[in-house]
Amino acid sequence: MRRLEEAEQILGGNHSDLFERLDLHRDARHDVSYAAGVASELGTDELRKAAEELLDVARVYVTR
Repeated sequence: MRRLEEAEQILGGNHSDLFERLDLHRDARHDVSYAAGVASELGTDELRKAAEELLDVARVYVTR
């Protein structure tokens, strides 16, 4: 099972949009890493926001 799928399953709730966005960024990172793609500033900012949102969701999970 992929890490994002496992995290979504563990965290529960309705976070499918968040995990879809994170998965899209994972695909973009792959292109940058292995296909000589270029990361855009907008894409980097969007990923940072999604990562912050994931941390907020995880923080709620571990503190309950």
